[in-house]
Amino acid sequence: MEYNPESFKAYDIRGLVGKDFDLEFCERLGRAFVIYSKSKTLVLGRDARNSSPEYLAAVAQGVLKQGADVIDIGMVTTPMFYFAVRDYELHDGGIMVTASHNPAAYNGFKLVDGTAMSIGSVNGSLDVRALVERNQFPEVAPGKLTQVDILPA
Repeated sequence: MEYNPESFKAYDIRGLVGKDFDLEFCERLGRAFVIYSKSKTLVLGRDARNSSPEYLAAVAQGVLKQGADVIDIGMVTTPMFYFAVRDYELHDGGIMVTASHNPAAYNGFKLVDGTAMSIGSVNGSLDVRALVERNQFPEVAPGKLTQVDILPA
């Protein structure tokens, strides 16, 4: 697994595509977040970056392998993601694949709880990082994937 521990920032996870994290990291992140958050269902969304579809697919694979269901809302803005997590009530939390305002060479992940509050270095992301690094995930029955178009709502 390739990843840079420094990519865990105060409010999100950000780094250079292909350098600071790889697809194995993304899958482990999905698994670790399910364990950390004790989620049964997670909303996943992504931005328009070229690397975001494969990163989202790898995170989804991890979430599913860890037994939680995935609600894939596809390519959305970050406010739409927050809406899906909090106001649309589909969730226990969520992961948005985005590096926000950073240049295209970057990507990252926003982790949120069921109220769409950020999970950062002061309230849990370092615990998630420890689970990613430990790489000891119990075998469980896989979750199911659902795709939802939240735009009409």
